[in-house]
Parts: sequence; C-alpha cells; structure tokens
Amino acid sequence: MEYQIETFTGEELKAFNSQDSRKEGQETFRWIISPYSEEDFFNKFWEKAPLLVKRNQSDYYKGLFSTKDLDAILREQVVLFSKNLDITSYSNGKRETHNPVGQAHAPVVWDSYNNGCSVRLLNPQTFHPRVWKCLSMLQEYFNSFCGANVYLTPPDTQGFAPHWDDIEAFILQMEGKKRWRVYAPRQAFHKTISTYQKNSWGHYLEKLLPQALALSMSEDVEFRRGLPRQYLDYMGIVHMERDSEEREVFKKKVCDLVMRMMDNAPFDACVDQRGSSFIHDCLPPFLTEADKQCSAYGGGERWNAKKKKVVNRVELQPDTLVRLIRGNCIRLVAEEEKVHIYHCLENSREYHREEPQFLEVAPESAPAVEALIHTYPHYIAIESLPLKDEEEKMVIACGLWERGLLASAHPLDAQYDD
Repeated sequence: MEYQIETFTGEELKAFNSQDSRKEGQETFRWIISPYSEEDFFNKFWEKAPLLVKRNQSDYYKGLFSTKDLDAILREQVVLFSKNLDITSYSNGKRETHNPVGQAHAPVVWDSYNNGCSVRLLNPQTFHPRVWKCLSMLQEYFNSFCGANVYLTPPDTQGFAPHWDDIEAFILQMEGKKRWRVYAPRQAFHKTISTYQKNSWGHYLEKLLPQALALSMSEDVEFRRGLPRQYLDYMGIVHMERDSEEREVFKKKVCDLVMRMMDNAPFDACVDQRGSSFIHDCLPPFLTEADKQCSAYGGGERWNAKKKKVVNRVELQPDTLVRLIRGNCIRLVAEEEKVHIYHCLENSREYHREEPQFLEVAPESAPAVEALIHTYPHYIAIESLPLKDEEEKMVIACGLWERGLLASAHPLDAQYDD
C-alpha cells in the first residue's frame, strides 16, 4: 500500500517539530559507544565480549547526572528507601542492605555514605529529566525497555557482591575513579543503563510454543492421537542407555509433530503480545517544547482568566499534516474480535505504576493507524489516510490527537474569540 507523505528539510523540522525519534535514539547510542562504530560494536561485542572504552576525557558524560543532582533530588523530592534508594555494604563476603523505613532524607543518606556504605538510586529517570530523555531515546533505538540505576561508592569500599545480570548493561563512569575489580574498588560515582531484559529468543518461544500447541491440538487430529500403548516400556531415564527401534520411532514422531506444530504457530500475534508488553514497560516519551506546541500537550484551547472563557480554538482540518508523536509510542494489536492501540503516552516514569493503556478502535479504522505507523517519521495529510469515508478519517485522527498520540507538522492555526 502506498501513501502520500510529506517531508521537510532539517531547518523546517527544527522550526516546528522534533526530528525522527529513532534517529535521535541512534545518535544517543553512538554517543555512548563512541569512538566505536555501531557495526564494530554489534559485530564484535554485543552478546559476545565486554568492551572498555577509554577516552581520556573525564567530563565526557558531564551533564547527564552528578552527585550534586542526587543531593538536590534528596532535598527537593520524595525519595523512599527500598523503593527508590538502597544503602548497601559488602564486606567479608557478606552483602547487607541498611535501609531505614520511609523517606530518604539527605542527611541520613550522606551519613551512611560517610560511614562506608554505597548509595544506589534505583530509578533516576523518575526524578531527573536528562536521564529520562536519554532512556526515552534509547528505548526508541532498541525497541526494548531501558532502565537505569545510579551508584555512589565511597573510597576503598564495596557495595555489592559479585553477580551476573540478565540484561545488556552499559556502565557510564561519570565522576571519580574506579578499577573494575570487585576486590579493589576506588572512589567512584557511575550510572548503569540496562536494556534487553527478557528479550531473548527463549522468552519469545515461551509465548509462541504454548499457543502453537493449543492451536495444533484444536485443528490437527494428529496431535490428539494417543501415545503408543507400550511407550513406558522403552522411554524414560531407566531406558536411556538401551537403543531400540521403538525409541527412535518415538523420538522421530515427536520431532515431526514439533515441525508440524510450527505450521500453526502465531508468529505475528506473539510478537504483538511482546510489543504490547514493551509499551507497558516503556517510559513515556520525553517531549520538547516544539512537540508540545504541535500536539494536545501544549497546543489547542486555553482558558483566559481575564475574559473568563476559552480562547485560542484550534481544529484539525482534512489537509492537516500529522504523524505519530514518537515512532515507538504505539502498538496495534488484534485481540479476539477487537483492535486495540496500546500506547505509552500515559505511562509513569515510575515502572508499571499505571495499568496498560490502550484505545479500542473499529477494525475498519485499523488501516489508518497502520498508515501512520508506516509513514513515520514523515507526515501524512488526514485526507490521505486509507479510509473510504472522509468523516471516519477525521474521527480517527481527532481521537488520536486528543489522546496526545499525534503531532501536526506545524502549530495549528488558532481562531481567537472576541
């Protein structure tokens, strides 16, 4: 299917809206691994080997987060022990957590630090806009939830036992120095960015195989036939060392059924299920002022206190150019006979504080949403959406705009009431 789309020069985009969020995510990732290229990183190191990047530039990550920022957060926001912050120590092979109950007040945290305890801020993106923006961009790039922890370790101490993670971790050294040997740390302050948690082939197959088997049993009689009557006499641990024709026939039958089962495997439906889970995991997108002016977050009607009425009325028109506000902000999923648009715009910066958010749309309106997904980061006129009815085009576009999912190419023209 082809769509009539609209593109702009870089200068025009800067004037009216953000750039392609996926490219911004790519630029953020390139900044993290520089001077290594993406090609070298993924070919040589991703899921293969650790990489230590030496730049001889101690202030490379300056501005992302600092000890001063942590102190301000403790003094100005409500940070709770255990939920948002841990006080830990590791000595003589024993790791301990020393969390009091309640709010983590700055004097208490710094007293623990002075006494040799490490400080871990569990979700800095909840409290710090620059970390939120960085992770928001990275999740656009990885198509996976990205989280972060911040660690502050006193000199000549250790806060955590040797361990392994089920994530791909990027450790950014932002202040101080640290020798990355668990037995000889130096004073350090660093941030760990994590991604690709539970995002392996195995996790996908955990969803796919049970559904493929259920479909096969309901649609294929071969899966409902009984096991051989004497199979207990030649299968099982006690028979493993005994070669027999019956054992080979049994194993071949299982392999044949597994291959046959894959003919019924709902590959795309399971991807959509993982996609909707990703949307629930996601941070809400970090929106610039330009984004807000071109969307329901900042544009549109306003209350005028002096005139005591709503002013600055705006309306979408059939020729209004629109696009998704972020490339990965929605997932279109068919569930039973309904079509749901899962989105992350109303997610909290606190992980899973909100239930999954979605809109239900009529199945016949789905092609319009598909067009918006396929044309991003370009713009498409509402009247060019692939629906037959012009009113239906306006209904779906207005519905998405009102939920904050669409941005216009330019701030909408205002109509001022006298």
